[in-house]
Amino acid sequence: MRLAVLTPDVSENCLGRAHVLARLLAPTHAATIIGPQFGKGLWPPLAQGTSVPIVGIPMARSGLRQGLAGWRQVERLLAEHDAVYVSKPFATSLRTADRTGLPTLLDIDDWEPGILADYKARSGWFERVRTRGLDPFSLHHRQPWNVRRGDRAATKVAHRTVSNRFLQERYGGTLVWHARDTEAFDPARIDATAARARLGLAPEHKVVLFLGTPRRHKGLEDLADAVASLPDPAIRLVIAGADGSHRGLEMQADLRRRCPDRLVLLPEQPFSLAPEVLAVANVVSIPSRPTESSRGQMPAKVFDAMAMAKPVVATQISDLPEVLEGCGRTVPGADVPALAAALRDLLDDPATARNLGAKARERCIARYSEHALRPVMQAFVREALG
Repeated sequence: MRLAVLTPDVSENCLGRAHVLARLLAPTHAATIIGPQFGKGLWPPLAQGTSVPIVGIPMARSGLRQGLAGWRQVERLLAEHDAVYVSKPFATSLRTADRTGLPTLLDIDDWEPGILADYKARSGWFERVRTRGLDPFSLHHRQPWNVRRGDRAATKVAHRTVSNRFLQERYGGTLVWHARDTEAFDPARIDATAARARLGLAPEHKVVLFLGTPRRHKGLEDLADAVASLPDPAIRLVIAGADGSHRGLEMQADLRRRCPDRLVLLPEQPFSLAPEVLAVANVVSIPSRPTESSRGQMPAKVFDAMAMAKPVVATQISDLPEVLEGCGRTVPGADVPALAAALRDLLDDPATARNLGAKARERCIARYSEHALRPVMQAFVREALG
């Protein structure tokens, strides 16, 4: 069957989940990712080539007429397929899929009302106007009406997949984790010493790595404070994913103030280079704070780290305690001393760190790899589409 995976924006990180779905479908179904392109190009980590076809329709963030014209183009592209798999429950996406008359599947990988609530809580009126604009007729997916109507419509789609247990309890559906290609993410294929040299890191550096776009809810301030409190001068905090947006630059300035002598900022890396970046780490940290959005969000980067046999220190949000049980460390969210202690323990005990990393890769292959999750996806599609 020809399945169209409809993403709300090919230029944002939501493309990552659509890419996971398409790769799980690809062996037995012809999957193409289709969606609006509100930015200048494809999301940078997937802009340099992928095995999955991606088609973006350039679309303005404001203007009802322009938005409707763009979504009509999307609708025509979707109609050339046998079914539509909607990634993320926004009203514009679900309405467009419904207009095609094709069988519709839905994937939910974030709790969008929680993300909206967090954004409103941390942003003043001026910030919301600056980032969202004044146009009440914008068809951009982050408009509050688009989130609310999409959330109400989500339960009306008969066949759903979700990325974590919080979402499964809320919406039902089949649990499909953020699958990873554990053959591409294989530490045996990477020269870690050469990777360190390319990134300007010395062999003696003890690297705590965060891989992803720096954002407030991800707890990077806590991570910077934790690393700054550790006495070993060889420790480096490497953040790979720094972007040039306004809020990104503000975040980077704050991190430099907190951890001035140990911080290494790297730009967004192509997804194909993620194994090489992970290879430089002694420990990978996922320090997300407990917020409304993080309750329903499973960080995909934990599976990248596990596949690369890296020990992970994470906070106790979403399903991270379950995923890392016996193969990682979890601490309470926003607890800087506990985070610092867990990092110090693994940095000072390389043997334990290596053992945890080996167990993490073993578990990732068994439970969270494309090989493990492809049968789950295929069974879901067979049940949904016959």
